[in-house]
Amino acid sequence: MKNLIPDFYSKNIYCLNPNFFKMHNIKYVLCDLDNTLDAYYNKTPSDISKNYIKSLLDAGLNVFVISNNTKKRVDTYSKELGVNYSYRTLKPLGFKLKRFLKKRKINFDEVILIGDQLYTDVKVAKKIGIKVCLTDPLVIRDQIYTRFARKKDKKVRKRMEELGQIKRIESEVDYGKN
Repeated sequence: MKNLIPDFYSKNIYCLNPNFFKMHNIKYVLCDLDNTLDAYYNKTPSDISKNYIKSLLDAGLNVFVISNNTKKRVDTYSKELGVNYSYRTLKPLGFKLKRFLKKRKINFDEVILIGDQLYTDVKVAKKIGIKVCLTDPLVIRDQIYTRFARKKDKKVRKRMEELGQIKRIESEVDYGKN
């Protein structure tokens, strides 16, 4: 279970204000798309995600959308946000994400991945040696291929919380309330 313990936990991505990243020497924010930035059925960014990403960019952070979804899905969404992306990242396998970061000459110590799943997002971050913040899913409804993993994820999260292995972050800004 050690490779599934996130460095941080937040109710959602929108609770993480730019000061949090600066406080932890983070310059590069990798955002999972489906159920982290937006519900999987939202084809374009919500106003909340647009405002949030703008706040990170305005704070001087480099933001990327990272997803296992198709190029069409990720490209459409990311272009509207004005950020670069990696599609079909093959999480939890680490080679594609590692190559993505190395190609951009990014220092792994300055990166955080934010995602809603233990077995994809947290696992890949731990595998390649970057920080990771686990969030709750934004919506209950999941894509069909995520439903099975989500059941297992819930059980493991519950156990991790019982053992005190999840460090909750409290932030004064929740962009999700706009």
